[in-house]
Amino acid sequence: MNFKKLLGNMSIAFLAQGVSLLLSVVLSLVVPKVLSGSQFGYWQLFLFYSSYCGFFHFGLNDGVYLIHGGESYNELDKKNVGSQLKLGIIYQAIISSLIVAAAFFEIGDKDRLFVIVSTAIYLCINNAAFFIGFVFQMTNETKLFSISVLADKIFFLLSLIFLIMLGIKDYKIYTVLYIVSRSVALAYCFYRGKEILFAKYLGFKKTVPLVWESIRVGLKLTVANIASLLIIGIMRFMVDKAWGIETFGQLSLALSLENFFLLFIQQISMVLFPALRQADKKILNSFFSVFESLLTFLMPLAYILYFPIVFTVGKWLPNYSDSLKYFGLLLPICVFDSRMNLLCITYLKVLRKESLLLIINVCTVLGSGLASAIGIYWFKSIEVTIVLVVIVTVLRSVVSEIILAKYMGSSSVVKSLFSVLIITAVFYISQIYGNFTISMIATAISYMIFFAISRKSFVLIGSKLKKLKN
Repeated sequence: MNFKKLLGNMSIAFLAQGVSLLLSVVLSLVVPKVLSGSQFGYWQLFLFYSSYCGFFHFGLNDGVYLIHGGESYNELDKKNVGSQLKLGIIYQAIISSLIVAAAFFEIGDKDRLFVIVSTAIYLCINNAAFFIGFVFQMTNETKLFSISVLADKIFFLLSLIFLIMLGIKDYKIYTVLYIVSRSVALAYCFYRGKEILFAKYLGFKKTVPLVWESIRVGLKLTVANIASLLIIGIMRFMVDKAWGIETFGQLSLALSLENFFLLFIQQISMVLFPALRQADKKILNSFFSVFESLLTFLMPLAYILYFPIVFTVGKWLPNYSDSLKYFGLLLPICVFDSRMNLLCITYLKVLRKESLLLIINVCTVLGSGLASAIGIYWFKSIEVTIVLVVIVTVLRSVVSEIILAKYMGSSSVVKSLFSVLIITAVFYISQIYGNFTISMIATAISYMIFFAISRKSFVLIGSKLKKLKN
């Protein structure tokens, strides 16, 4: 494993994610200040729908990613991959056209119609950009993918600042510029991947079997990824239907705040996959041990950071007090999803256990759907709904880690999970039954006790990292 290149890729990925974090701060803390409740709700609805565009490549991107993962860019059969890209763009353009046609016939609400049509346009641009981006990732050229993310985010961030300075209050302008910013990333990906884009087309008869094989291999991972989004997404769908666009906007803001904590974890996972795919069993086990320990110590700090964040945001956005309440209830998802993304999802892909990941995520979606239905239609409470969905999400992470630990031969996972669950329980119970000050003190004390008991394990992390480097 090339540790120098791995660290270089991580550095660029963190820079890209730093810009993404700044953009997220503006989207979550400044845009709600500019847009009205319903306008912000429709803006969040577009962001929500656009997050599911990845389903419509039907596994093509993921299949190419899994089949060719670990190859170098020079070794890559560019005619093969380029032909799949071209056919993929064609069939996804057809799907987008059908979505637009159906929307004009079925949707009477002009704002919802605009959101659907915008999502259909975004679908083609986003999936094509991600296809090339996945090629960069799978060939360990994640630096190029990160630069495309930088181009996308910087363009949209500058556009946002311009719109906010002008006091633009129409979500449609924000939506159009969001699509344009993704087009900037696509243009960069096409430029850096021009050998793929302009590679000789193999012809329809030869390309269809290649696309079919990629879809066959990648569909499980695609459905697993979409199912992962639906764990929270199904609750958001139901909240929109039950309580309307403004309540949907309040919940979406809470989820945006929660996503701050997940951004860097997702970038580490992206960089790790091609590197771990080339690693031997010993390196895989060592990395698993190091990151499992790091996450156990670092992620519960999110509970400590919650209090200054809520205090600051509460002063800045007094009209979104419900969002801050939801944010506290949702926070365990951030802690356990971080473990799920970095450990379970990354390692299950490396080990080619997509079927297991699919089963886990589909079962969790069913559990989340049931939990959401019970909370919304039986208890008629958004707070109860969130708590039930959080329990389902935490169970997904716990079960996944225990299963993965058996594959990796690790015996420390159960102890780590127990420690994190105790801190989570203290935070959650004090949130529900105590006030802000009591909850802050109780959470801080629980983490300090945990750290004092486990400090020797924390010290060992440094020596483990040195061994990996050597």
